[in-house]
Amino acid sequence: MVLKSTAILFGRHGKTLIGLFYALAVGAWSLGGWLLEMSPPYAIGMLVIAIHVAWQTRRIDLARPEVNYRLFLANILTGVLLACTALSGTW
Repeated sequence: MVLKSTAILFGRHGKTLIGLFYALAVGAWSLGGWLLEMSPPYAIGMLVIAIHVAWQTRRIDLARPEVNYRLFLANILTGVLLACTALSGTW
């Protein structure tokens, strides 16, 4: 199995750059929620998502592709959290 990922593409800076991309995504989602005047549960959901992606970033290990693959699959949970956060922000 050949694993192709941006973390590998960026080499030794992969973990840092993936963390930066996650931070930018959470920041953009948070800004969008603020601009749409979402309710406070949206902010709580964004905090949960930020913790989840921070956990993912800390676990990245370029020497262990099987761990990275499981982290990639954990982004399904990120999507579910984002959808639930968006829904809860409309109340």
